[in-house]
Amino acid sequence: MTTHFQRVLSCFTLVLISLNGFSAVKSKLTASASVSNYKLHSDHLTFIKNKGQLADETGKVLGQIKYYGKQAGVSVYCEASKLSFVYEKITTADYDHAQPDKAPATSTVELSRLELEFLGSNPMVEIKSEKVSKETTNYYLAHTPESGVTNVNSYSRLSYLNIYPHIDMIVEAAKESSSSLEYSFVVHAGGKVSDIKMRWNGAQNTEQVKSGGMVYKSNLGEMMESAPKSYESGKLVSSRIETKGGVNTFHVADYNPSQDLIIDPTLSWATYYGGNNGRTIGEKVAADKFNNVYLVGYTYSTSGIASSGAFQTDYATNRDAFMARFDSSGSLKWSTYYGGNDYDAFYGIGTDDSGYVYAQETTKSDTGIATSASYQTAFGGFTDAFTSKFDSTGRRI
Repeated sequence: MTTHFQRVLSCFTLVLISLNGFSAVKSKLTASASVSNYKLHSDHLTFIKNKGQLADETGKVLGQIKYYGKQAGVSVYCEASKLSFVYEKITTADYDHAQPDKAPATSTVELSRLELEFLGSNPMVEIKSEKVSKETTNYYLAHTPESGVTNVNSYSRLSYLNIYPHIDMIVEAAKESSSSLEYSFVVHAGGKVSDIKMRWNGAQNTEQVKSGGMVYKSNLGEMMESAPKSYESGKLVSSRIETKGGVNTFHVADYNPSQDLIIDPTLSWATYYGGNNGRTIGEKVAADKFNNVYLVGYTYSTSGIASSGAFQTDYATNRDAFMARFDSSGSLKWSTYYGGNDYDAFYGIGTDDSGYVYAQETTKSDTGIATSASYQTAFGGFTDAFTSKFDSTGRRI
């Protein structure tokens, strides 16, 4: 059964449009795919410092956004009193199902957001950035000075100092998943847990799950908030989320108020796998004995598919096959194009106990497909079938 995958943009376009009173990233790309419910991930989130490179459609710099990032299909914006999560859906128009080899020409962009607001928090909170990346980025945009906005760093950890009296908040990417974010509260001596009040805005539906966590759903995605884990001097303290009148608070069992208390929930979001241009179609899925998941299909996307160091990192032409491997948590480990000089597609996938992966493909390409020692090295004509073998690291055998 053919599955259509929604994609979410893999790059930032630093021109913003209004979205229900909030500014969200506007895409300048012109095509995408349809929607499914596959929830997959990629690399870990980092926070880019906003030094004036973010602006709305009029060129007004959005100084209220202090840091931002994009990962696993969700854009994250960090302001003094809120964290906003923007989901994006690109829908292809004018797709003729009677001509499946014809790439779509137009698309529409739909955005939605979920916003975590910290009620009654310090509007002048100091945000300290930590764990800086080695790379910097320079921005030369229409609204920036001619000299540009240069040497912009990104970070993996932000500390909101005294967001509430004697309470800090730490925001960082979760280590176990690329599509997760931890926001830990550190309640110092003199701080009151009851001061922490939060409200989720933009959710069409909210529900509490049996584990004690919460799920907030918008029309384009969902946010899962785990039950908090709270610690005092390294010792686990019983705690839970309580909701009343749309406001979330934490209930923590007896603890020593003279010691630091850490309240540590995790936010996880749902995303999709795809590229930058045209349809990305998933045809088959298989799992190996280590619970890795392999997805194969074909794509018209010229970027956003292959990972660094993959077997084939560049899109060939017309339509390429692709293969992607995800671990048991849904994190992308590697992905690759596979294509020659014409139309190619993977339609089958299997694994063996040794960790090898076997993909079945059809091709119209007369180059770039067969290896020199294969059973048939030359294209037979019109459309050929073939099988490819890869190891678990994505290397073709």
